[in-house]
Amino acid sequence: MTAAMLALIAGTIGLLGLVLSAMGVYGTLSYVVVLRTREVGIRMALGARKSEVLRLMLRQSGAPVLLGLIAGALVATGDSYILHRVIYGIGRLDWVSFAGVGAGFVMIALVASVIPARRAMGVEPAVALRSE
Repeated sequence: MTAAMLALIAGTIGLLGLVLSAMGVYGTLSYVVVLRTREVGIRMALGARKSEVLRLMLRQSGAPVLLGLIAGALVATGDSYILHRVIYGIGRLDWVSFAGVGAGFVMIALVASVIPARRAMGVEPAVALRSE
């Protein structure tokens, strides 16, 4: 096998891992927000504005994502120092890749939180209270 073929295989596996992790983040966050539909209905019934509820949902679902990004950046930094010695052509720290992946996961987290939260805010408070 040539080096180009091995690079293609490694890139494909990396891309597959990125897609699977993005799907996991999206699925988990949207599920957590959907579980809080009753809470959103109660808040709306008590007079909370939609912007306040949306901001609350984004803040509470964004905290685990930011913690995961910080932990992932630390692990990736350690891995890049190890791989720098093993694989030719890899720099010690690739901040562009770190920032790009981090920004991508933040965008996925925003979409995963906003879509179900807006759907939950559209539900009538009385229906949300009777849902259980």
